[in-house]
Amino acid sequence: MKHKILVGLVAALASTGALAQSSVTIYGVLDTAIRYTTNNDAAGDHKVVLGEGIFQGPRLGFKGN
Repeated sequence: MKHKILVGLVAALASTGALAQSSVTIYGVLDTAIRYTTNNDAAGDHKVVLGEGIFQGPRLGFKGN
């Protein structure tokens, strides 16, 4: 799910020049978090996770004139 959002965002940013609108505004919020934990298991391994933030999920919008 998160990868689809990221791919969609990159595709949207790359294709803004091809839109038929005279003016397009891309707006939104990217709320992410990086979590680092240690001693996840008996071996003492660590883990780095990129996940959703603590407030609300990411949002993306387009406004054209």
